[in-house]
Amino acid sequence: MTVGKVGSCRNVSLDSAKSFIAPKTHHFTLKAGVTLQPSCARFYGDNASLFIAVARVGTHSARATPLTPLAGPVNPNARPWTFAPVSTGVAMTAKSRFAFFVVAVPADETAPTPPPDAPSGTFKLLAPMSYDGTSFAQTGTCSNNVQDAPAYTAPSDGALQLSANVSAAPTCAPDGGDDAGRQLYLVAVQTESSGSQDGARTRRPREDGGGIPAIAIAGPVNAADSAWSFAPDAPGLTMQAGMSYAFFIAEMRPAAPATPEPPQS
Repeated sequence: MTVGKVGSCRNVSLDSAKSFIAPKTHHFTLKAGVTLQPSCARFYGDNASLFIAVARVGTHSARATPLTPLAGPVNPNARPWTFAPVSTGVAMTAKSRFAFFVVAVPADETAPTPPPDAPSGTFKLLAPMSYDGTSFAQTGTCSNNVQDAPAYTAPSDGALQLSANVSAAPTCAPDGGDDAGRQLYLVAVQTESSGSQDGARTRRPREDGGGIPAIAIAGPVNAADSAWSFAPDAPGLTMQAGMSYAFFIAEMRPAAPATPEPPQS
């Protein structure tokens, strides 16, 4: 991300930002922090907090467009501005337009931060789980390959709501030493389904050495516990009709360091 050139710091509209057209239907999240050079700082006020937010363009009136915070908070006087991811992201529909902004939240208003127990980010996959629309079950294997988890295709739009804890045998513990204090989650990885002459095809992301983006829907549990019982997390997963999801027991990876913005010429 970079700070766009605008004609005025006072009059900023949805049309002021260069819109991003979603190439596919997916769930957009920030994998790392974002560092920007300050812009229009004198208009924010010393007591405000800054966030990076996204809005869908063309579906609401200018006054009623909802903004979803993605990263922050940052003090306007900071040099540079370093925004850390703060939310589970936003659902994007293929070919829809989105605009990104730096927004200010006055000190006397509630900052748009998510619940502290609603992590999303990069996870190390440990054990695939199957889901039949009602309950979860272990597959009996230890794997970080998304291909090894049975895909669940959402029949309709809506939240995946867990009515009870999800229990699992303490297998497939994370590598790298003592399990004490290491936190595990039940997570969802969105895959991509597309029609073909042979029916539905599912293309799945691959985990690299640093993990894979996922959304926690239950947990955490301590990896050293004798039994794992994942309590439902909030806000959880909002599913989209026709999209496929893979579920895993996973360990959350530390956030990647912010990527500095290249100097402007």
